[in-house]
Amino acid sequence: MRKRSAFLWTLLVLCLALLLPAATVAGSRYKAVVLYDECTLVGGINGFGWAELTVRAKEVRRSGVNSFNFKSELQELSNGQWTRYMWWDDETSLWFPNNRANHYHTIDRYIDFNSNATMYYHRIVITIEYWSTWDLISSKTVIGTSC
Repeated sequence: MRKRSAFLWTLLVLCLALLLPAATVAGSRYKAVVLYDECTLVGGINGFGWAELTVRAKEVRRSGVNSFNFKSELQELSNGQWTRYMWWDDETSLWFPNNRANHYHTIDRYIDFNSNATMYYHRIVITIEYWSTWDLISSKTVIGTSC
């Protein structure tokens, strides 16, 4: 009876461990957190809608990261493929030391649509690059809601 009970408990623990996402177990030191994501075809300055995506990059403790670089673009869905419609200038955070503190930088991208934009679906895409002094350590891409 004890062997059967131990086997069942082991099986239960293994099943629960497999259900946890890998990021929960591993605890990535580079994070991208979506603070706001909305896309609508109503309202805005021109009356044809708008899109906004706000993302926070986070570096946890001594990860080797010293700065964040953000690449942002507005994409449109045309003939079944997402293509770049326009882009914003890259934004780079201030340099910070590789110490035990957590470091953050938040970026907000907003666009008002005009009458030409109503012919296609659009979305904002932000790619965060995590840099050490000279090397790219990691990158994460956040894709906003399309409308």
